[in-house]
Amino acid sequence: MNKYDDYEQWNEPSTQNTTNNTDQNFVIQDSTSETIGQDKEAAGFNTAPATPYPVMSAPSRGTKSQKSFSAGLIVALCVCCVFSLLLGTVGGALISTGYMRRLEKEQGAALEEIRAEQQSVLESIAAETEKHANSTQNNTGTVTPLPSTGTQLSVKDVAARVQDSVVAINVSVTQSVTGFGQTEEYTSISSGSGVIISSDGYVVTNNHVIEGGETATVILRDGTEYTADLVGTDDVFDIAVLKIEATGLTAATFGSSDSVEIGETSIVIGNPLGEFGNSVTSGVISGLDREITVDDETMILIQTDAAVNPGNSGGGMFNAQGELIGVIVAKSTGNDVEGLGFAIPIDDVSKVVSDLIEYGYVTGRPKLGIEIVEINNAMTAMRYGVNRLGVYVTNVENDSTAYEAGLRIGDCLISIDDEEFTTYLTMKQLLTRYNVGDVLTVVVQRYGENGTETLQVPLIEQVPETFQSSAAA
Repeated sequence: MNKYDDYEQWNEPSTQNTTNNTDQNFVIQDSTSETIGQDKEAAGFNTAPATPYPVMSAPSRGTKSQKSFSAGLIVALCVCCVFSLLLGTVGGALISTGYMRRLEKEQGAALEEIRAEQQSVLESIAAETEKHANSTQNNTGTVTPLPSTGTQLSVKDVAARVQDSVVAINVSVTQSVTGFGQTEEYTSISSGSGVIISSDGYVVTNNHVIEGGETATVILRDGTEYTADLVGTDDVFDIAVLKIEATGLTAATFGSSDSVEIGETSIVIGNPLGEFGNSVTSGVISGLDREITVDDETMILIQTDAAVNPGNSGGGMFNAQGELIGVIVAKSTGNDVEGLGFAIPIDDVSKVVSDLIEYGYVTGRPKLGIEIVEINNAMTAMRYGVNRLGVYVTNVENDSTAYEAGLRIGDCLISIDDEEFTTYLTMKQLLTRYNVGDVLTVVVQRYGENGTETLQVPLIEQVPETFQSSAAA
C-alpha cells in the first residue's frame, strides 16, 4: 500500500446499504465537510444522497498529513514515555543503590562507635576493679566499698563480673546423741554461702551459717579451699566475718541499698543446697523495708522474687550494675510459698562488717543494761504473778547506770520518752533512735504496786562479755 491507497479506497463504490454509509459518513466527517453540508441545507438543497452509492469526498492531502502527523506524534510520545520510564527506573535503581550503600556505611560507622564505647566501658570496669583491688581495706581494717560504674549490665555480664567474689562455706558441727545409756558424737557438715569483701581474704556471711560450728572452710569458685578464722559475729543483723589467708582475690563492689527501688533487677548468687556453688538466679526487687523475724530477731529486709534456697544464706544479692546491695538471709517456706527471698540491706551490713573487723563487735549500740521478758498472754501473766501484759525486767546489771537510776527486777516498762509499748520489738525499735550516753525518761510500774514511777536512765554501750573480760584484764 502506498500513501494514496486510502484515497483510492474512498472512491470505490460501497456494497453496504445506505444507512450504514450515512453512519460511516458521520463518523469520519471532519469539521470542514460538516460546515459545507450545513450551508447547502440552509440554501434549500436536498442533502440526502441521490444515488444508492453515496458520493463521498476524499480527504484532502492536507488532512492525510495531519493524521499521519498525529499518529507519529502519538508514537513519539509513547516512545518518550517508555524511554522516560526506563530512564527513571534505571536512575531510581542507581540512586537507591547509592543511598543504601551510604546508609550501610553510616550504620557500620555507628556500630563501630557503639562497639568502641562498650569496649571502653568494659576496660573502665576492669581498670577500676584492678585499681581498687588492694584498697578495699584501709589502715584501720575498715572495709571500703568499691566505686560504682553506674553501667547497666545484663544478668550474664553481672554473673561474669561477680561470680568470683561469691564463695561456698562448709561448717563442721559436732553433735552428741544419747541412747541406751551411751553417748555418741558425730560430725555433720552444714553449708552456706559468703561474699569476698576484700582482696586479702575477708569474707562476709550470716551468723547462723557458722554459729555452733567448730571449723569453717571457704571454697572459691575455682575449687580452692581455705580454712577460715572467725573475726566476729553479730546476732542482731545475723552477720559474721571470716578471714582466709589469701591475696589477690576478687572483692565485691558495694552498692547502696538506700537507692534500691521496687522493680529493679536483683541477681542472687550462692551455694544452694550446699551442692551447686555459684548458682545464679535473677528476678526483681519485690519489696523494701520488710519486717521479718529470723531466729527471734526482727530485721528490716529487702524482698526479692529471685529463687532462694537453703544454702544461699550468706550469699550476695547484686543489682544490674554488678554492685552488692544485700546479703541473703532467709527464704519464706511453706507448701504454697514461692518467690519470697530476703536480704540484709548492704548499708546495714557495711557498718557491721567494718566494726567487726576493727573492734570485733558492733560499736555504738545502746542498751539500758537490763534483761527483760515479754509477757503477751494471760497464761504467762499468771505464771509470773502479774496483772498486766507488757515488758518486764528480769535482771539488772550490777553497778550499771540502770541500777543506779532505780530500775529493779519485776518492774514493768510502760513508756520511753512518753512513747508507750507492750512488746520487746517496739522497745527495741525505740532504742535504735538514741545514742550511747543519751538519758531516757522511763516510766515503770513496780511489781505488786498499782502506781508508776518516772526514772532517768542513761544509755550505755552494748559490749559482748568476752570483750568486757579482755578490757578488765
